[in-house]
This record gives sequence, C-alpha cells and structure tokens, in this order.
Amino acid sequence: MSSRSKKWVILLFLMSLLLSLAVNIPIRQVLRYVQIPDKIQLQGLNGSFIKASIDRVSYQGYELTGVDIELAPVCLLHLSVCYGIKSDDYELDALVNAGVLTQSLSLKESKVVFDESIFDSNTQLLVKPKGEFAISIEDVTFQDEYFSNIKLTVNWVDAGIQGEKQILGNYIADVTSEESGLLINLKDQNSLLSATGSISLNGKGEYSTKISLGSKQGLNPSIKNAIGLFAKQNGLDRYTFNKKGKLPANSSGFLKHLKTEGSGA
Repeated sequence: MSSRSKKWVILLFLMSLLLSLAVNIPIRQVLRYVQIPDKIQLQGLNGSFIKASIDRVSYQGYELTGVDIELAPVCLLHLSVCYGIKSDDYELDALVNAGVLTQSLSLKESKVVFDESIFDSNTQLLVKPKGEFAISIEDVTFQDEYFSNIKLTVNWVDAGIQGEKQILGNYIADVTSEESGLLINLKDQNSLLSATGSISLNGKGEYSTKISLGSKQGLNPSIKNAIGLFAKQNGLDRYTFNKKGKLPANSSGFLKHLKTEGSGA
C-alpha cells in the first residue's frame, strides 16, 4: 500500500470514529457549550448529538410540545452546530445555528404560524385583529443576552377584526433591526382596507407610527367605525394613524434585549 493510500485509510478511520462518537454524545452534553436564554425552559430532553426530542419547551407563557430535533451536518464546516427543529404546534419549522466559538444562537430560514389568540392577553388594544399570522424568519441572532440581525416577515392572512365577519384581505410586515431598535414596514395586498406605513420601536419600548389607511368599496360601515376609534379621518375614505408613545412594561420585555447603540452588547 502506498504512502498516499495509507493516509486516506487513516483519514477515513478517524472520520468514522468521530462520527460514531457523535452519534452517541448525549444532546445534554452539547448544550453545555451553548448559551440558552434563561427564560427558555426545556422539559423531557432526550436523544443524541445527531437526533433528539423535547417533550415541552416554554418561553414567556408560550409552549411547544413534541419537538423533534435533527442535526444539519453542513454547518460543522463553519465551526457551528445547526439543528432542524419541527413541531406540529404553531407549524414550527426552524433551523437553529449554535455557534460553538461565539457562544451564540441564531434562527435562519425558519417559519412559525400563530392565530389571533396571541392577542387575548393584551388589554391595551381597542381593536383586536383576527386571522392567521405566518412568520418567516430570515435571520435572528441571540448573543450575550441580546437579540440582533433581525430580519423577518409577518404575513397576516385572512385579516379581520375580532367581532366582525368580514375579511379585509392580506397584509405584510417586514421587520428589521436597526441601531436604535426595530423598524416595521407595512403594506397590504389589494385589501378592502389599504394600509401602508411604518412603525419604529426602540429598546426602551418607545414607538412611533406613521400609517395611511384607505377604505375601498364594500368595506362594512361597522369596520369604518372601528377604524375611527384609533385613526384620524383626513379625506373621503382616507385615514391616518400617526402616534408616538411607550408600550406597557408587560409588552416591551423583548425590546430590552435588543442590541442597539449604547446597549453595551
């Protein structure tokens, strides 16, 4: 056997050894090297480095059950560990990247779906939305207790107002992180109630909204009346919602963990 052939045999042996070891490494040992936010609670974590499951994941009142986890080997080339995570709850399908050297977690190419019940506990809303909220996450990073690199899209499907039967249409919100906080750009998809504008939020929970609304033929008068509760009419079937304020403490906890200018992150 030539010297070159011997090197290939040794290399293949070492790769096979590492793979066999990885298959048997408990997933709990892997998590020792990854910083998980304190408020994320894991119950019933079982399995290996390659494939695992979690009975229940809890975070600030939200829960996922029957979570399946599987390694995505391609990330090992970049000194990080990636897992595909799926659950029937909220139609979760996520790719979590755990940076071993950077001690960071990031979500990429992920999606999750919520219904209108997520607004049930919010007593500050005069008008509560209904419909389905499909969130597509291009990137979100968590490191040193701060979130950064946020880039995601919220698609509000079959949008409406709770208590009203009429469906308004579909709306899209593009969410990105900035030095000062979050910027949300809104637009509708040929809906009965047109909507364009933006919302900015900073780490202190302070917000500024600039949204233009327009009602089209066929919009129920009761919905127009509901719009009048929070928006100013400035023309025939035209409204504006320009407001500055501060979110209540129970709604702005996430913003305190945004990586912004001066946050020290």
